[in-house]
Amino acid sequence: MSADTKEPAEFAIGDRVHTNAQAPREYRRRDGTITEIGPGASEFRVEFEDGHKQPVPSARCLISLR
Repeated sequence: MSADTKEPAEFAIGDRVHTNAQAPREYRRRDGTITEIGPGASEFRVEFEDGHKQPVPSARCLISLR
């Protein structure tokens, strides 16, 4: 795991994130904000800058923008 990819427990609601190349194709390399966590510990819902909300299946798809 790269230094800029966080473990699931380190992401919180409100964190700014970027989806990387491991994310599903329709929302790769986009910036957004985590709005929900779960039901699994590594599942997130991200609201992207264009207002589109999308579930992200794994923390491995996210990079923190902090």
